[in-house]
Parts: sequence; structure tokens; C-alpha cells
Amino acid sequence: MALLRRLPRAVLVFAGAAVGTAGRVAVAVVVSHPAVGTLLVNLAGSVGLGVLVGLRRRRRGREAVVVSFAAIGVLGAFTTFGGFVRDLAALAAEGSPWGVGYLGASLVGGLVGAAVGRRLGAVT
Repeated sequence: MALLRRLPRAVLVFAGAAVGTAGRVAVAVVVSHPAVGTLLVNLAGSVGLGVLVGLRRRRRGREAVVVSFAAIGVLGAFTTFGGFVRDLAALAAEGSPWGVGYLGASLVGGLVGAAVGRRLGAVT
């Protein structure tokens, strides 16, 4: 019985994940360096999640649908923490000076992206 009550939400998450995965694959095809692709999707995901948070503050009622599909499904599949850690470890193993910049750009860019997205979502 509990499974049946959760099925619609699970379907929303699965549908959103299909969209997010397709987007992630598209970026991987277009961008040749894995770390750059990971940085781009994670920054875009930060902005997207910020927009959703901004919208949520203005609109109540359909939050479960939006959170399930867009936040958990689409953005959860689109962004990649595992890829971030893998790329950071690879840059560190190579002794690349870009590792520190990648870490900083990911952290600061993610925070700034989320703040900008939240502001955009609040105005929309």
C-alpha cells in the first residue's frame, strides 16, 4: 500500500532523471575535457536549483511535483558530485595547477550560481 502511494512521485523522479541524464550526456558529447563538462553541468545545476528555491518561496501548492521532477529528477541526474571528485583527484594526481582553480571555481561558482538563480526565481 505504501509503495502505491509513492509510485506517482517515483514516476516523476524517473521522468526527470531521463531528462537530466540526456542533458548530461549532451554536454559530455560537446565538451571534450571531462573536468570542464563537469564544471559546466554543476554550475548550471546550481543556478537551476537556485531558481527552484526562489520560485518555491513565491508559489506554494505544487511543490512536491516540482521537487520530485525538477530538483530530484532532472537536476539530480544532470549534476555530478562523483564526477567532480573524480576530476579533482585526476587533476591532483597529474600535479596540475588547475586542480586548485577547479576546486575554487566549483565551490564559489556553485554558491554564486545558486544565489543568482534564487534571485531570478524570486522575480519570475
